[in-house]
Parts: sequence; structure tokens; C-alpha cells
Amino acid sequence: MKFNFYNPKEASNCILRSFSKITGKNGMIIETELKDLAKQMDKNDYSDIEVFEKYLEQLGFEKYNCLNDVKIKDLNLDNLTYSIFCWDKKDYYHLVTISENILYDKKEETLELYPISIYKLRTKELDK
Repeated sequence: MKFNFYNPKEASNCILRSFSKITGKNGMIIETELKDLAKQMDKNDYSDIEVFEKYLEQLGFEKYNCLNDVKIKDLNLDNLTYSIFCWDKKDYYHLVTISENILYDKKEETLELYPISIYKLRTKELDK
């Protein structure tokens, strides 16, 4: 797995950054869409797991749970697009995009995090 720096200025957090990479949309547009979705779902914040999972589902992603000791850098993924909800096994949670075995994020250390859930794009329509 390779790392590619990705941190558009209009994507102020990992959720917006990840979804910006997946969709090609501006982070502010994604934030508006997520806030609207959170409101529809009666959630307080778009960073609630249920909200960003619903957004991923609407984009055509399928969820796989993955609590084990494999780090992101050691995942054996095909050349599709993934969104990975991960953590450091303490108190840091993060969302990243992997496309064609390249992790897009602002920190290369993300490769050392552990996946909790892997969301795989069912079609190649949005692959970038």
C-alpha cells in the first residue's frame, strides 16, 4: 500500500477530506449534504457513525466489519475504492479513503492505524 498526501483546504476534517476524494466534490458541499442528512436522521452531528455510513451507502458502498490486529498498511485490497473507519486502539478515530491501493490522507502515519470498518465501493463509477 502506498501513501499520497491529500488535504484540500475546504475539507476541514477527515470525513470531509475522505468524501471529497471519493466524490470529487468540494468539502463545503459535502458538509452541507451531511448536515442535511444528519437532520433527516434526527442526529446532532454529521460525524455520527450512522450519518457517514448512510452517506457511504448512498454512494454505493458496502460495509465490512474488521476488528482485528491488521494495520491499514497490511490490508490486502483489490484495486477498487474504499473508505476505512479506523483507530489507534486508544482514543483516536479516523476516516480515510483508499483507491487503487493508495491511501489518501494528510499524514502517512495513518497507515499504522487499525481498521474498524471497511466500506467497499460496489461499482467502479466513482473510482478516481
